[in-house]
Amino acid sequence: MKIDKEQYRPLYLAGFRKSWLLTLSASLPGLLATVALIITNDYDVLASTTLLSAVFIPWLMIISIYYRSALRPWQAVANILIAFREQDYTIRSRATGSDDVVDVVLNELNLIADHLSSNRITIFETQKLLGRILAEVDIAIFLFDPNQRLVMANRFASNLFEGKPEDLVGKTIDALNLTFAHRAAHTSVHEQQFPKRHGRWLVKHSVYRQQGTQHQFIMLADIGQNLREEELEAWRRLVRILSHEINNALTPLKTTTGSMARIIRRTDSLPDWREDFQEGLNIIDKRINQLDNMVNSYAQMARLPEPSKQPASIRKLLQGIVTTYHDKGVYLASAEDFFIHVDTGQIEQVLINLIKNALEAAIENTQVTIKYSCRQNIANIIIEDNGSGIKNPDNLFVPYYSTKTKGSGIGLVISRQIVEAHGGRLQLLNREDISGCQAIINLPLD
Repeated sequence: MKIDKEQYRPLYLAGFRKSWLLTLSASLPGLLATVALIITNDYDVLASTTLLSAVFIPWLMIISIYYRSALRPWQAVANILIAFREQDYTIRSRATGSDDVVDVVLNELNLIADHLSSNRITIFETQKLLGRILAEVDIAIFLFDPNQRLVMANRFASNLFEGKPEDLVGKTIDALNLTFAHRAAHTSVHEQQFPKRHGRWLVKHSVYRQQGTQHQFIMLADIGQNLREEELEAWRRLVRILSHEINNALTPLKTTTGSMARIIRRTDSLPDWREDFQEGLNIIDKRINQLDNMVNSYAQMARLPEPSKQPASIRKLLQGIVTTYHDKGVYLASAEDFFIHVDTGQIEQVLINLIKNALEAAIENTQVTIKYSCRQNIANIIIEDNGSGIKNPDNLFVPYYSTKTKGSGIGLVISRQIVEAHGGRLQLLNREDISGCQAIINLPLD
């Protein structure tokens, strides 16, 4: 790339030509003295020519060398800077590595060019990766300029309309039927019909700046399909559980009724048939009660009331429960106190259920420890036991699933529902220090 002398003529004259004229001026006295010497002395032509050549030719060579050594480095600097302006980072200069200031400048420009070139490659690769991700995700993404005209849309967004993503570029928010998203809250759910798709959409929008101007970003995620899939999976799990439990109850009922039918046909030969009938009726009654308890358990989950929150001292709340179970090896390991807003009755139900589970899981030297703390406006309650730990964590919160002989399999499910209704979280994890389990309850203070 060559420097445009016309474009940079003022800089060219003021910078290089000034030093060029000063150099010529510095050599002018010697030339004038030589000319005066020739004029004042009666030299012949050959002598005069020889004297002028001896002075003028070396001066011309020095001036030429200066011209090349002074102008070319700055031409290289100008060429590199012009290339930077045009975002071309491939030009390099020949730097010798000396301590000359011009050479240092050239070397630094080479390093800057290397850095800019590396950054541009990284940005290009990042943009390609981001574009690939946006093209693959099942989320509609729209970018609008300050005039609310579309500048970019991903593949999923174009699938909502007729045509390809580039066909949508330039259309306004109103033309794309996205006014509801533009006016909606930052994060909200809306039901909307598009030319190719109807559904419930999670809407998020924000602003960003590009080249100093404000642009708008809108994202639409179809949550209707995910909700339907989760609902279908929940029904499948419920049907599997109910089918399993009902079959477990009906099998002995069928066997018992068959035996009773045979007894009726043979009443003449079985004098104690009344006792057998009574035993069969007891079995039927027991199984019916088990089915009734199971149905009531599911109904209890569905009818769980909303928590009535009141301020409560966490130490007083836990101390009252620990006192009840102190003789069974339950201890409170924390002494601080602070207030939480909870439904005391519901949280006590959760704590009692978790403590009972811990006591049933503990080994002979029973020890159940309750600890609590407060961090970042969150109350953390930890119940630890020294039992054998969790054997099947995947089924912890599956309704009516229990590894205990007399367990209902509904306690943990209701406990998690209560905690989540308070805006909290319930976790059951195996301990890392020793054998055992820890139940962790996180509850917001208000």
